[in-house]
Amino acid sequence: MNLPAAFTNLRALEGATELAIRSAERELGRNLPADYRDVLKSADGAEGFLSHERYLILWPVSELPTLNKAYPEEEIT
Repeated sequence: MNLPAAFTNLRALEGATELAIRSAERELGRNLPADYRDVLKSADGAEGFLSHERYLILWPVSELPTLNKAYPEEEIT
């Protein structure tokens, strides 16, 4: 999978392995959505501007369990 065109300006890391994704899913206690898994396989974390006003950070799969605990869903929804 290629990253969406909006991601062309992001600094992206190499894609995550299936093993790394499964490990994070085990720690999280849930499966990640298929489209998000595809993004992680293309870029295991990315950061940068989507536009002049929008900045995006995609956490690397290895950091998802730890960062997910640090930012509970109820705090960001």
